[in-house]
Amino acid sequence: SEACGPRFPKANLRCSEFMDLLADFPNLYLDTSFTFFKSVEMGFDLGPESLESNQDQILYGSDFPNLIYPREEEIQTLLDFDFPKEFYHKIFKTNGQRLINSHSED
Repeated sequence: SEACGPRFPKANLRCSEFMDLLADFPNLYLDTSFTFFKSVEMGFDLGPESLESNQDQILYGSDFPNLIYPREEEIQTLLDFDFPKEFYHKIFKTNGQRLINSHSED
């Protein structure tokens, strides 16, 4: 399998290994920033099964304001998986809200 990050070759962590960590660490999240661009060589093939099984710990990230590529391409790549509407609601909204609320004062 591919290294999870070409910028960090010594991290010695594969994408699949990172996804496996999500099951063991409920406070660990995957941020999608710069992950789903079809036109970028270093994009990651995480596979639909892995994404769907970890949907409660995935946050959409656009990398704003450092947008190098149009974020619409990354969004479309995610939409092309054709997951149920609930999956996208979690990724684009409720997972982020839950994370923020977990660190907010009562």
